[in-house]
Amino acid sequence: MISATNTAWLKPVVDRMNVGIVARQWAGNAAALLLAFAWLRVPDSHAWQFLLSVVSGLAIVAAFLWLHATTFRRLRASVLPIPTPVQLLILMCIIFFWMFLLQPISATRSFEPLLAGYFNSKFSPTMRTFFTFARLVQWQECLLDLLEWLIAGLLLPAAMALVATGKNTRTFRGLSYVYQRWQYWAAVFLFGFAGERLTSALVQWTPGKGLVGETISVAARLALAYTVDILLWCFVLALTAVFLDRGESAEPRPVII
Repeated sequence: MISATNTAWLKPVVDRMNVGIVARQWAGNAAALLLAFAWLRVPDSHAWQFLLSVVSGLAIVAAFLWLHATTFRRLRASVLPIPTPVQLLILMCIIFFWMFLLQPISATRSFEPLLAGYFNSKFSPTMRTFFTFARLVQWQECLLDLLEWLIAGLLLPAAMALVATGKNTRTFRGLSYVYQRWQYWAAVFLFGFAGERLTSALVQWTPGKGLVGETISVAARLALAYTVDILLWCFVLALTAVFLDRGESAEPRPVII
């Protein structure tokens, strides 16, 4: 039986995950995706077209960073007056660092069939019925996905803390509090895998027949998957903000000599 103490963190998370935050993330990320697709179609055969492509690309990136930086600050109970350009620079650096850390994982994915075939060949014929090639590939996928969500889980609180409060003693105290909460890691891994699997299942499901039916089906499935992903993302953001605020407001433990 779950006690009230164990679920005391849930209500403030749901309260902070209000309609405005969800709508902001839903519309803002959708607009960023559509603008990014449109940007890919901008011609660059002339100098003015190339200049337009560069300027519009930078504007889309800046708008995307501003969307998440302002969302981070709106979710926090207390913030410090950090200049907006500094917020965007901090967030951009963390995103680049996240992408850098993902490079070895992405490179490892290309070796999954080779590693699965190698390990499968080392098992006895009896064990191969369980350790099949397909199953070994799937396990590698799960392991690499776990590493990706672990990296994201480590960087998200840091991004939110630095954007909203900058570098100070309270910031590090808040980060430590978040990293020690099992609820945070359960949400990161559970929602990460659930969102990824649900999105994949909805995209691959084709119930519609005919051109019109398939078009409506694709639009509905993409909209549903996108909405679910945004809801899960907003929940993790609200949970991170609540735990950061609790950690920063908690009194430091006295040092016993």
